[in-house]
Amino acid sequence: KQGRAAIADLIVQVETATTNQDKGRSLEELATLLFTNAPSLHCKYRNLITRSSEIDLVVEYRGSKFDIPLFEELGRYCLIECKNWSSPVGVAPVRDFLGKLRKAKTQLGILFAKNGITGEGTGLDALREIQSAYDRDGTFLLVFSLADVKQIESGTDFIALLDQKSDSLRFDL
Repeated sequence: KQGRAAIADLIVQVETATTNQDKGRSLEELATLLFTNAPSLHCKYRNLITRSSEIDLVVEYRGSKFDIPLFEELGRYCLIECKNWSSPVGVAPVRDFLGKLRKAKTQLGILFAKNGITGEGTGLDALREIQSAYDRDGTFLLVFSLADVKQIESGTDFIALLDQKSDSLRFDL
């Protein structure tokens, strides 16, 4: 299946998965579908085991007739982390992912977090950590919740949403 129908099927799988393996696999498949359906992008590696960690997805930008400004600016690779958790992702996993980005010398990371990330609060929250990383070294870590993916299923353009999220981080919106 292609397009919205495939996204809808994978959303159901993400929402109904019960085992940790099925939860991880379903969200990774959804992320893979979104990137492989975008022109000039493809998933180069899935569940890449490095000497120091595991990277869920490595997306490669192959600019051609369809340029993606965010990738033109930030480079060839984007790392993807998927967290199909029942609660928002906290600061520790966000820091770990930022460490993977720094290790790979990659400026763009995307966290697919079913229930988003921790927000305002104690100052030790994921949202603040993401903004601090951008302010410190220009690292873009963009977060896609399942609600964001449902917008794409409803017709919102994935590349436009990437751009909107990068603007929100860049301009501290």
